[in-house]
Amino acid sequence: MELVGRVAGVALVIAIWLSLLRGRVPELALALLVAFSAQAVGAALGPLQEVVQTFARLDRAAGGNGAYLGVVLRAMAIAYVAAFGAQICRDAGQPSLGMTVELVGKVAILVTAIPVFVALLDALWRLLPAVT
Repeated sequence: MELVGRVAGVALVIAIWLSLLRGRVPELALALLVAFSAQAVGAALGPLQEVVQTFARLDRAAGGNGAYLGVVLRAMAIAYVAAFGAQICRDAGQPSLGMTVELVGKVAILVTAIPVFVALLDALWRLLPAVT
């Protein structure tokens, strides 16, 4: 909770600076935005690591081998990175680049999730009675 308050407070100050800089020095405004965003994401990695450790502990308690957990975590990471990159592109005035980043992120998530889909279909096939 403290992290969100600090990031929101700094974001408010950054937003004011950005509104002043965009008209005069747009390159500096974009650099400031990217620097702030990278710092904010970096600050969120610590708490996110606790979430990942909790999921891993739950997976082990359920008797999992971590394979599906890894797929889910990779998909989440891809989604966050793609959303971050797409928004930076939009903020830089390049919405079509942002859409492209999102599309590539979605394709990467689908490719990452293939092992889960295959395992699910395999389990379903084993549950169905054999057709003769």
